[in-house]
Amino acid sequence: MRATIFILVLLSPLMHSQNLWESTSFPDSIPVLSLAFDSSSNTIYAGTNSYGIYKSTNKGLTWIEINNGISGNMIIKDILVLNPQKVFAATENGLYKSTNQGVLWESVNVGTNSFGYLTTSPIGDIFSGAMGGIYRSTDEGENWEKIFYTGQDGVRLIIFDSKCNIYTSYGGGGYRSFDYGLSWERTGDLKIGIHYHSITSGIVTKNDNILFGTYGGGIFYSSDFGSTFEPKNIGLNSFGISELLVDEGTHISAITFPEGYYISIDDAEEWKFYGDGLENDEPMTLITDSKGYLYLGSYYGGIYHSKFTTFQFLPKERVKKYYKQPNTITMDSILIKNKSDSVLVVSDVFSNSSVFQIQSTNFSISPDDSIYFIFSYNPIQNGVDIGKITFYNNSIIDSETVLLNGYAGIPVIQIPFHTVSFDDVELGMTKDTMLVLKNLGIDTLFIDSIKTEDSVFDYKYESNYIVPEDSILLQLSFTPTSLSYYEDKLILFTNNYSSPDSVTLKGFGVNTVGISEENKIISSFELFQNYPNPFNPTTSIKYSIPNSGIVQIKIYDILGNEINTLLNEYRQDGTYKIEFNASGLPSGIYFYEIKSGSYLETKKMILLR
Repeated sequence: MRATIFILVLLSPLMHSQNLWESTSFPDSIPVLSLAFDSSSNTIYAGTNSYGIYKSTNKGLTWIEINNGISGNMIIKDILVLNPQKVFAATENGLYKSTNQGVLWESVNVGTNSFGYLTTSPIGDIFSGAMGGIYRSTDEGENWEKIFYTGQDGVRLIIFDSKCNIYTSYGGGGYRSFDYGLSWERTGDLKIGIHYHSITSGIVTKNDNILFGTYGGGIFYSSDFGSTFEPKNIGLNSFGISELLVDEGTHISAITFPEGYYISIDDAEEWKFYGDGLENDEPMTLITDSKGYLYLGSYYGGIYHSKFTTFQFLPKERVKKYYKQPNTITMDSILIKNKSDSVLVVSDVFSNSSVFQIQSTNFSISPDDSIYFIFSYNPIQNGVDIGKITFYNNSIIDSETVLLNGYAGIPVIQIPFHTVSFDDVELGMTKDTMLVLKNLGIDTLFIDSIKTEDSVFDYKYESNYIVPEDSILLQLSFTPTSLSYYEDKLILFTNNYSSPDSVTLKGFGVNTVGISEENKIISSFELFQNYPNPFNPTTSIKYSIPNSGIVQIKIYDILGNEINTLLNEYRQDGTYKIEFNASGLPSGIYFYEIKSGSYLETKKMILLR
């Protein structure tokens, strides 16, 4: 791919109508429940209600039935293409696998029969939602372990953020795990007024914001890892959400029943309807192919595909920020890519603010090419300038936007994390961590005061001001006084334009040292799963020994090479915890091994940077 400098070309507008969809040849009498795409062979897989699996290798022009080896009622809840050699199908009669692109399917023994969801984690493990819980495989589906128990309820979805935190739903409510499935807790409620809403679908955006679709409350949004949610329904006319999808251009798609299809380009702030032709077909599932064309499966209307592609207009950034003095001109550009197989035609460009000046108003980009669109920022006074450049074009979204935020002559505080977790801390002990506060702005940032409500959390800072482009360390500490979970807000009062700013503090008070744990005598050896897991860069390893003796704990990489000896000392019988610091090690899978007398046990942990 090559990047070309912006060249002005004169073109007439080529805006499309909102009639985005046309039918494929898939029979409209067959209800479609799931779709999957194999980019290596451009194959589309379709799972149906009672008719098994179909596939197309020519963009939906023709379809063939591929059910050899599948038994039972042929209800296919989900399909996962792990790689060209392994495709999995979740059915009401069990999990199936094909190693030859669906020519033959074989049953996978997992330990339960009814499956409804398939996905992979950021590190490549397979997760499957089933009736009764979540199952995980770390070896491409050869072996499975149950990591979440839901009783008789089925799991509705499984999604991950970039830190490998897991979000799921069963029984209508949301749950999350910050340790790769070792422990779970409820997310915040999805509530409008006094009404709670059941979760049907979900995605995680590029910035780790969480969107949950619901049965009747529309779409809910969380920017704090699922602690709190707010509705994001501006533009929606129906509030039953079947599916949510985010593509690499940060377009967020939502399909609603029975109405149709919506897109948002501003992180779910507003939705636009592009569902003409889908009414009353009950859209169920949505995928995108390697060129950005959409395929939509419906319960009553077969399978549709989009006439246009979401990959025609792909800006490198949707939001750009500037920290400048007034009356200084800054030239900048937006890199826009076209990864589709169609020419992108931009017939007009508009800036809504005079401080953001565009250099031209129309252009085109050939398939698999890119341009730099040039503009300038010239603030005229101290303050915040909020701008937007709109590109009118012939892609699915005929008015794409890029937001521009200017901060002229003012301080701007940067807080790297808005949630700080201390994890487990022994009663009477104190755990410290550091938060770097930086001033990105042009004027000095003054800290007027900082406060917390709960005395178990404390703070110290070295200076009450930060000059431009400088930073200070804010030391945070946690000293639990009881065996319980703690959560509080640290509030910062400054001359920052958005003051007051806040950071959520969390931690657990625990007692895990020696035989005093729960006043029980240790009767057997036990090596616990490290916490947190995945981790970066530190994690804790807990173990119990029933007899006094030499205890040895070693760390190995995935090839079996010894990395570190954490412990090689005499210990009295009891329960202990030791910390492992992986600073300097690359991301990947590691193993920790304990040996004491004849006892030997090994467990896996994941370093994720």
